[in-house]
Amino acid sequence: MFSVMGDENCQSKVVKLLVRAVTSMSLIPLGPNWITRILSPGAVWQDKGETRPIFGYWSLISGIIAELLYFPCMLALRAESKNSCYKIMFWISLVDMLTLLCCSVFYGIGLLHGDVFCTKPQWHFCLGAYGIGCWTASCLGCLILVCNRLAELMDKGKIFEGRRTYAFLSVATVYGIVFALFTPPPIFNSKYQSFFFNPYIDDSQEYVYRNIPHAVNNLTVVILSTFLYFVIFDALTTQMMPAQGAMSTDVGRKRIRASRAVFIQAAVICFGNFTSSIMYVYFNFFYTPPALIIFAQVAWQLGLSLQPVIYLLINSRIRAYCLNLLGINRNVRKSTVTSHFIPSRNDSRRQTIISTNII
Repeated sequence: MFSVMGDENCQSKVVKLLVRAVTSMSLIPLGPNWITRILSPGAVWQDKGETRPIFGYWSLISGIIAELLYFPCMLALRAESKNSCYKIMFWISLVDMLTLLCCSVFYGIGLLHGDVFCTKPQWHFCLGAYGIGCWTASCLGCLILVCNRLAELMDKGKIFEGRRTYAFLSVATVYGIVFALFTPPPIFNSKYQSFFFNPYIDDSQEYVYRNIPHAVNNLTVVILSTFLYFVIFDALTTQMMPAQGAMSTDVGRKRIRASRAVFIQAAVICFGNFTSSIMYVYFNFFYTPPALIIFAQVAWQLGLSLQPVIYLLINSRIRAYCLNLLGINRNVRKSTVTSHFIPSRNDSRRQTIISTNII
């Protein structure tokens, strides 16, 4: 793709040391002679990229708007964090706000500047490591959220009681850090408008720059998410409406509506990961038309950007909290929670919070 210019004497010593420091610990090498091909930053590399003003401004502006919408939603989730589901959602919202900086804000700036790896090698190397760390942590976090919803529906909520939720989230955090530090980072490229493990610094047509753990992570997310959502769908349609007739009482109907609302929120949270997971694995191994590459990037962006919108549309508690923060809904008082005892699948009685009344 890009031709090599210059020799090793013009290499950036800072980048060389940085790459060696990190890749010496990597589980997967970045590729043959990757370090020796790195050239010092210079104007000659700027010609290898392409400015993309339309997609660049879209990414930058949409990212900033999403961050502004997400922040009050994150505060609302934090206020409800006594519930394990909201603890997980708060953690995911924090990671997603960090991810939006990579996939929308800094991505858009890179498109506007027409960057490639060797225009700003230190920056793009660190940005790629930061991005893959946030991405993989978010993937595992979404799976934890799905498992939490499934456990609640199957009367196994004790799995996430107390500090156990924080233990699960700690695992997801470490998981992302391991990917950031010990696997090759994807590199931004304005010409192809995405992040690739191939930095395109030579004429090699071979796919020698790979991150196998990343591919395994993405495929695992797709398979497990699909399977678990089918299980949850079955639980909502059969286990929540037993022979006794849960729909015959107001309590049963409210609980089912509440469960469906939370299910929709969880599904939207995981939609972007589900779609972009497959595409990112595919186009890092096989030729992909530019339109599909852009589609994968937009799916990633929208999967994150739409989450605060869904929160505000579906979740009355979050919407009321955000309106109160803005001083729009001055009559909003602290939420009152109504609890009811209803039969569970094994006919035992347990207390379940099914509705919240905002006055």
